[in-house]
Amino acid sequence: MHYEDGIAIFGRTRIRLVAVGRNESAELRERYPEVLQLSWDQIIEFIWDRFRMYSEQKRHVEQWDEVGKYLRRLAETNDKAAFIRDVSHQIGLTQRRQ
Repeated sequence: MHYEDGIAIFGRTRIRLVAVGRNESAELRERYPEVLQLSWDQIIEFIWDRFRMYSEQKRHVEQWDEVGKYLRRLAETNDKAAFIRDVSHQIGLTQRRQ
């Protein structure tokens, strides 16, 4: 029951490490094959998909903070590529082109 491969299993329970970055790491995959690697683009795309797929359920957001409301507005007014580009810029992953 250790994390040598990036996962620990306790009976029916699995605890898995997750790595988030700009790109997947071949070195990390080789050293810890069970670590789930997610790119920021995948995460941002997932957020856009959720807003679009569940737009009716995501209409009542008064209790959300300003970031959540901003992401919802951005998803409603942009296609997926523009949403990923704009959010990536906002969180400092890319620099906006002049």
